[in-house]
Amino acid sequence: MRFLSYKEKPSSDKPEWKNTKYYLNEKASCFDVSPDGSFFLIGKANGQLVTLCISDGGELMVSDVCERHQSRITDIAFNPTADLIATCSNENKIELSSFRTDLSKSGDRRISMSMNEPVRALTFMEDLANRSNILISGTGRQICITDCSSGTTFRILKGHKRVVTAFCTWGGCLFASSSADKTIRIWDMRVTEAVKVFDPLTKSGATGAFHVDGSGRILVRGDGSGVIHVYDILSAKKIITKRISTQPVSCLRIATLQRFMAIADEDRIRVCDLRDVFQVPESLCVAKCTRKCVVLKWHPMQASFATLDNESALNLWQLEDKESLASNE
Repeated sequence: MRFLSYKEKPSSDKPEWKNTKYYLNEKASCFDVSPDGSFFLIGKANGQLVTLCISDGGELMVSDVCERHQSRITDIAFNPTADLIATCSNENKIELSSFRTDLSKSGDRRISMSMNEPVRALTFMEDLANRSNILISGTGRQICITDCSSGTTFRILKGHKRVVTAFCTWGGCLFASSSADKTIRIWDMRVTEAVKVFDPLTKSGATGAFHVDGSGRILVRGDGSGVIHVYDILSAKKIITKRISTQPVSCLRIATLQRFMAIADEDRIRVCDLRDVFQVPESLCVAKCTRKCVVLKWHPMQASFATLDNESALNLWQLEDKESLASNE
């Protein structure tokens, strides 16, 4: 499925978004969506890991709850084939385990990897040459590249001046990282130095308010005044700036299927058409929020995305207007 641009529709016929909400009984801090969009993993402040699945009716249902860490879970990641999951917390370790899609829960195979400092962010990449899983983790100011089969860290990337806060991957050997030093760095995991460095914005926003599109060509950053900055990664040159909001951008994410972006600020969630980065239209308000969005991720297969707010409700936003979807060409 793909989006049909809402800018082509009259204002009275804008697409509507259905909100499905799941309330957690404890504060949550992070979540991830499985590669096929069937499962959500939620990390809680008490160290528990919650697995949600989507029912045939579109409702979010708990399929598993397990004790994962002794402290707040700071990040979660599925590997590309959804048979491994990794979590990190305020402890100096990463928990790596199998995931059973048939049982909708984490599996029994599990290892703990000790790190030198607490890990704030992690993500998986595939080593296609060796057909193995690679785990990338932000350990303090360093980035560790770890082979999941052996649990051995075989490369450490240095360059950030402060703690690493988030990652973005798009296939191949390249990935992007953000840091409390307000820079964005593009890395090739085969070399030890960043291949591109994007300096801090004049009005820096949330450290995780950045994303790279699926082609690896476009980097988008949100700043503290509600403006997005779009860059060409190859040349590292800015293409355009566009005011989206009057509030600081807290989260942004580009959809996997098309270059549509969801953006959250202090009180609204919006969707913006980025297919033509030289002429970005006005954004569409999806919802006004009473609670701040802290994490936002697109569904990998559908025109929907999920948000986690600071009061620990997971919201699934699904596009209801069927006419605003069309088949892939």
